[in-house]
Amino acid sequence: MKKFILIEVKKESAFILEDFVAGRSDMEIVLTTEGERCVLSELGRLRLPREAAKNRQGLILGNNDGGAAYRVRWDGVKTPYTYHKSFIKVLK
Repeated sequence: MKKFILIEVKKESAFILEDFVAGRSDMEIVLTTEGERCVLSELGRLRLPREAAKNRQGLILGNNDGGAAYRVRWDGVKTPYTYHKSFIKVLK
């Protein structure tokens, strides 16, 4: 069973939240799911050539509190690794 995770925008000021709701901010709320399959994105392949050479898929285990990174466990590897969300492409 898949769990849905809502990555929240955590800001202290009510004014920033008002700007976000009104569409005057570049912040975004991203909906992702645990248990989705993933690969390295094009940016991830450029920045991590050793990982790209292995050409493997992985499983998203979760994300960090700020929502900028994913915990990924690659196939055949026991240890999960943390990557910025721009380095990961979720497979549909």
